[in-house]
Amino acid sequence: MSLPEITSGTLYAFRLFEVAESIDITALSHLELPASTSIRPGRLTFFGQLRSLLSVAAMGSRDIEVEPGRWLQADCNVLLFSFGVAATCFQFPIPMGATTSESTTHPSELAKWVGLFNQSPALTATGREIVDRLLALIRPAIDRPLTDPNHETYTIVSVQRFVEPCSIDRVLASPDVVRILLGETPSFVPASSFHSQIVGHHYRYSRDDICIVDWDAAFIVDPKPNEDLVNLLSLALTQLLEFQRFDTQLERELNTLYDWTNERVGHWPFVNRARRRVDVVNRLLIDIGEFVDRSENAFKITEDVYYARVYRGAIERFQVPAWRSSVLARQRAVSEIARTLYDRAQLGVAHSLELIIIALIAFEIVMAFVRR
Repeated sequence: MSLPEITSGTLYAFRLFEVAESIDITALSHLELPASTSIRPGRLTFFGQLRSLLSVAAMGSRDIEVEPGRWLQADCNVLLFSFGVAATCFQFPIPMGATTSESTTHPSELAKWVGLFNQSPALTATGREIVDRLLALIRPAIDRPLTDPNHETYTIVSVQRFVEPCSIDRVLASPDVVRILLGETPSFVPASSFHSQIVGHHYRYSRDDICIVDWDAAFIVDPKPNEDLVNLLSLALTQLLEFQRFDTQLERELNTLYDWTNERVGHWPFVNRARRRVDVVNRLLIDIGEFVDRSENAFKITEDVYYARVYRGAIERFQVPAWRSSVLARQRAVSEIARTLYDRAQLGVAHSLELIIIALIAFEIVMAFVRR
């Protein structure tokens, strides 16, 4: 069962980057910015106390070369999250590249765009360029800037109207939805069990809307769209990106500490190195603890049951709990090994001091006999 062509909607292509340990969202409203850039509060209105999580910077429209020789105009926004993530969002109107002769977009065309956008290095480079330009403007609001080569890509297809009436049951039954979510070609026919698995991660508020969340893309049908769901999914993606960064940092610390287990730990230079490394580890563990606390609060503090279900479902679909478990396990391992190495170093120094004291006492005894 095919989907009708789409006459109205928006395609959101995301690039998420780690840019700082934190961003002061309150300070953003006090910055003087050029006329081409404006910042407003995000619409995480369903998150109660967490409304201060997000600000949105409008960076204007620009032409994007989405494939060789083909350019599309996109509205460019940057979502700034308080825990240091900047997400460039390219908004393309559906129909894609509409002209007077192109008033609709076929679902297979959307599937092609999803696959292209998720794998486009040019879009990633453009997203990074836009973020870097914005960071230069908001530097006073940034705490401990960082450069992380990792990033996340995600595409959201939001459909407002089809060319003909289309029930949500028809949407769920159509292989076109699976092709769009996977960025597959029209020749791809999903197995029935795989189809059920993909569309099984769907959420509905009324009989006319649906949100289907997959690993690389989401498909939304809503006659009255707003940016709440889009911001919500990007918030869930930031959790994934943050835990991946912490997992990488902890792995690096573990490798360093494992290498140190074969070194001599009694000499003074090693003790100083161990003390500095413990300070670094403690700072990292504090940052992780703060972020884990904030991410867990996002599960608890919400004013809307529907959005809470979508958020929890997206967190599960992005495998954030698995990354969280990995980070917490490595956090414990790093803490224990760092403490053990530092204790060994201190013990080695203590033994050295004991030997020095014994040697001094022996020297005094010998000198006493010599003076006689």
